[in-house]
Amino acid sequence: MPVLPLGSDQRRAAGASMAVIVLTAPVRVVEYALNGSVNRVADLILAAGAIVGAQIGTCLLSKVSNTRLR
Repeated sequence: MPVLPLGSDQRRAAGASMAVIVLTAPVRVVEYALNGSVNRVADLILAAGAIVGAQIGTCLLSKVSNTRLR
């Protein structure tokens, strides 16, 4: 997501990236499900990891300086 060259900071770039993923991922999930290309066990494991990772990342993002994030 090219928001950093527009003068945005790393936190806003991370938020924008997550917003794009949240909006586009469900469309792809439906498409794969309609084609029969879904492994439900693997998907549940990946989804659980993504949810936990997003929570940890959000907590860490607020504690690290912008300089260190770059």
